[in-house]
Amino acid sequence: MSATGLTALSSSVPVRPASLPCPAASLTAFRIMCDHYVEVKVQLEQMKSLGEDAEKQGVDTEQVPVSSVSPDPSSITLAGRDASNTSITCKHRGKSHSKSGKDDKNLCGKHISGVSVSTHVGKNLNRLEHEQTLHIKGTGRILQGKSETNGNYVTIHPSKNIQETRREDGYNLARKRKPVTVDSSKAKTSLEALKLSIKQLKWKEFPLGRRTACDIYWHGVSFHDNEHIVSGQVNKFPGMIEMLRKINLSRAVRTMQELFPEEYDFYPRSWILPEEFQQFSTQICMVKENDATVNPTFIVKPDGGSQGDGIYLIRDPSDLKLMAGSQAKQAVVQEYIQKPLLVDKLKFDIRLYVLIKSLEPLEIYIAKEGLTRFCTEPYQEPCQKNLSHVFMHLTNYSLNVHSGNFVHSDSQNTGSKRTLSSVLYRLAAKGVDIKKVWSDIIALVIKTVIAVVPELKVYYQADIPPGKPGPTCFQILGFDILLMKNLKPVLLEVNSNPSMRIEHEQEVAPGVFGYVPSPVDEEVKVGVIRDTLRLMDPRHRKPSMLQVQNQVKTIVNISTSGGWLAVTQLTKALWVVPMGLCFGSAVPALLSPGQHKKQEISSQLRAGGFEHGEAIPVEGETRERNPDEGGALPSLCLKPVYPKYTKQFNYLRLAERIAALFIRFLGVKGNMRLGPTAFRTFIRTCKLSNSNFTMASVDILYIDITRRWSGAVPDSREAGMGLQAFVEAFFYLAGRRFKSLVLREQVVSLLELCEAQLEAQLGIEDRRSLSCSRALPRAIKTQTLSLNPLLSSPAPLRRAASQDYRLHQRLNPRTLRANVEN
Repeated sequence: MSATGLTALSSSVPVRPASLPCPAASLTAFRIMCDHYVEVKVQLEQMKSLGEDAEKQGVDTEQVPVSSVSPDPSSITLAGRDASNTSITCKHRGKSHSKSGKDDKNLCGKHISGVSVSTHVGKNLNRLEHEQTLHIKGTGRILQGKSETNGNYVTIHPSKNIQETRREDGYNLARKRKPVTVDSSKAKTSLEALKLSIKQLKWKEFPLGRRTACDIYWHGVSFHDNEHIVSGQVNKFPGMIEMLRKINLSRAVRTMQELFPEEYDFYPRSWILPEEFQQFSTQICMVKENDATVNPTFIVKPDGGSQGDGIYLIRDPSDLKLMAGSQAKQAVVQEYIQKPLLVDKLKFDIRLYVLIKSLEPLEIYIAKEGLTRFCTEPYQEPCQKNLSHVFMHLTNYSLNVHSGNFVHSDSQNTGSKRTLSSVLYRLAAKGVDIKKVWSDIIALVIKTVIAVVPELKVYYQADIPPGKPGPTCFQILGFDILLMKNLKPVLLEVNSNPSMRIEHEQEVAPGVFGYVPSPVDEEVKVGVIRDTLRLMDPRHRKPSMLQVQNQVKTIVNISTSGGWLAVTQLTKALWVVPMGLCFGSAVPALLSPGQHKKQEISSQLRAGGFEHGEAIPVEGETRERNPDEGGALPSLCLKPVYPKYTKQFNYLRLAERIAALFIRFLGVKGNMRLGPTAFRTFIRTCKLSNSNFTMASVDILYIDITRRWSGAVPDSREAGMGLQAFVEAFFYLAGRRFKSLVLREQVVSLLELCEAQLEAQLGIEDRRSLSCSRALPRAIKTQTLSLNPLLSSPAPLRRAASQDYRLHQRLNPRTLRANVEN
C-alpha cells in the first residue's frame, strides 16, 4: 500500500467527543462508519491500481503490497489530538524505532509482516499539515510524506537506487511464493501417494515432522494422531472414525429414513445387534410364515470390522454368531442384494472417493474417477450351498487378492481392479444412460454426508470449541457403492480411512512376496490426493463463516477516556465500532453490515443458513478453471457437488437444525452429553412444558431415554444424553405437540417453535444487557459487553448475567432497578 493509503486509513478514524452520546446517537454514528468503510475500501482499491501503474512506469517509490498491511486487532494503536488524553493503547504494544531521532516518539505502532506503520503527530496541534513515516523493517529506510491542506498527500522519495528497489521486490516476490509445508510423519500407508502429490505440486515435505507449525498435517488414521496441533489444516475430522462405524452410520441413516423414507431408500434395511436381535428374529419369522417361498439372505458385518474381516452370510436368525467369548458381538445385519449388476459374469462394487472440504459451510467434492473391484468367482444367487463362497459374494480387495483367480493387470480396462470410467464406458456402449447413473450416485453421496454431519459437528465442537486455537479439518472418504441390476446404486458402507496404497502385494519369486507398483491405483489415488491438496492450499483459501465468527470473538476493546473505539480485522479491512452500543448488537454488523441479529441466529440454527430451494454461489468451479503453477498441472479431478446442488438437497438438513439446538444447550465446552439440568433448561427456554406435560414428566422422559441409550452404547465416554438420544426425545416431543401431522411436519413445526422462542429470548437478554450497561461503571461494563450471545451457549450466559445482576444491585441498586423497569 502506498503512503496515501495509510493516510486515508489513519485520518479516517473519527474522534470521540468528550461527552458520551446516547445509544441512539451511537447507532447513528455506527451506521455512518459502515458507509465510511465502503468508501475507504473503494479508495484502497483505487490506490492499489495506481500503485501498480506506477510500478510499471518505473517510479522510484517504495511500494508495500496491500495484502501485507492487514492490521491485527491484538496490536493496534491509534493517535488522536493529544498524546495525553487521546492515545489509545492495545493489549500488545508494538515498538518501532526510526532514524529520525528520539523526538519523534511512536504513539501508534503495529508490526505487520515485516512492515511497521507509524503515525507521527507534531507538537503543534494546530498545524494544518503533519508528517507520516512508513518504516520498512530490517532495512532502516523510511517512506515519508506530508498531508497538505487540500487533502492531497505528497510523497518524499527516500534516497535509494532502482536496483535496490528491484532486489527488494524480488525478495518480496520470493516470500510470496513460499512453498506450502506438509507434515507427513503420520501418513502411514498413504505416504507414497502423498510424496508423489507433493512432488508434483512442488511443495515442501517434512517426513519426520517439524518443530514449527506446518500448513498441512497428513494423518494416516485419525485426527488425534498428533495431539499438539494448534494451527494449520488436518486431513481428518475428529469423530469421523466413530461416526462411520457400521452401527453409528446405520443409526444416522435410519433417522433420515424416518423423516424422508423415499429419499433414503438407497441403504439396505438394517438391524443392530445384539439389542435388536429379538426384533430381527420376529420380523423374519413373520415374513416366512406369510410366504413360504420367500427365503431372504442377510449379510452380517462386525461394527468395527474392516477389509472384509468377520463378514458372513446367513438365511436364518439362528445362524447368527452373537457371542465372542463372554462378550456380545456388536454388529449390523442387513438385507443382502441378490440381483447385482454383473460385468463379465462377475459381481463388482465401486470405490468412490469423496472430499469433505469443510463442515461450515458444508462443501463436498466427488472424484471423477474411481475404482471398481471385482469378485474372482462367477456370481450365482445365494443358496445354502454357496453362502460361504466369499470370492463370489464379497467384493473386498483384501479378500479376493488371496484368490488364485485374482488378476493383477497394468491395464485400466482389465483385471480384478479397474477404473470406474472403463466400466462406465462398457455400460454406455450397451446403451446404459451413464448420466442418470452418475446423477443417482451424486445424490446418494450428498444424502449420506447430510446424514452424518450433525454428529460430526458435535464431535468437532468437543475437540475444537469455538474460540479455542486449533486446526481446520478436511477428509477424504471412501464410499463403497453397489449397482443393482436395474442400475440403482446401493450404499454398502463408508470408510473413514480408505486405502491410499499405490502398490500391491505380489509373488515376485517362488515363495517370495513383495510390493510392486499398481498403475490403476496410482492413476486414481495420486490424483485424488494431489487435487485435495490443491483445494486446501492455504494461499488460495478464503475465510469461512466459522472463521469469521471466531475472529469476531477476538474483538479488541480499546480503553479510552470516552470508551469509543473497538477495532477488529475482518477480510483485510478496518472496522470501527462505537462501544456505546450493546456488544451483541454490534456483532451482526461486523459479520455482515445491515443484517439483524435475529436473522443471524436463525441462519445458524437452520442448517447451512439457507431455506429449501435457495441457491448459493459456488466457488469450487472457479478454482477448477484455474490450475496452479501456470497450467503445469491437469485440471482438477474433484467435482464440487455441494453447495452446487443446494436447491435439490438443502431441505433434508433437518437433523442439523436439531443438532444446533443440542449444541446450544450443552453449556460446557468440550462436552458431548446433555445433562438433566441442561435438558430441563431446553424445555423451559423453548416453553415446551404445560399442565399436561410437567417438568416431572420431563425428568421421566430424560431418565427413560438416557438409560436405554446408555445400554445401547456401553463404551460411551460420558454420562448423559447424546445427540441420537436427544433426536429421539425431540421426535417424541414433536409427536406429542403436533399429533395431527406426519412425523416430518411435526419435527419442522417443533423446530420453528424452538427457534422462535430462542430468538425472542435472545432479544430479551439484549435489552436487559443494554439497560444494565447504562448503570454500570466502565470497568464492569467492559466485562459485561465482552460476552457474545451469538457464539455462546445460554447456560453460562445466564450464570454470568445473574452474577452481574447481583453485583450491580450492590453497587447501585436504585439506578439499576429504574433502568430495568424502563
